[in-house]
Amino acid sequence: RNFFASDKVRAFDLAAYNASLKKLEGYKGHVARSASELLTVLRLSDEVNARFMRHYIYYYLRYATNTKNDSMLEKQTRLGAEIEKRTNFLIHQFVEIARL
Repeated sequence: RNFFASDKVRAFDLAAYNASLKKLEGYKGHVARSASELLTVLRLSDEVNARFMRHYIYYYLRYATNTKNDSMLEKQTRLGAEIEKRTNFLIHQFVEIARL
């Protein structure tokens, strides 16, 4: 209840997170074609990370309050691995921008 009012709300937020993550992936290879596009990517990345953390901490706390609930730990682990894999391109492209 401190994170999501119901499971339905959590599921809706998770779907919104996945949609934002997919949109962010669409910028792969052209993060900074222009300053405005870079700003869009940075804002979208912030949105993705905020939604990610809400779910990541939710799963962590659900597992911490019941360590027999392995499914929460598995969801947390999968969520973390997925965002790392799907947003890793940002680090490389930001490094390229910094070199300019």
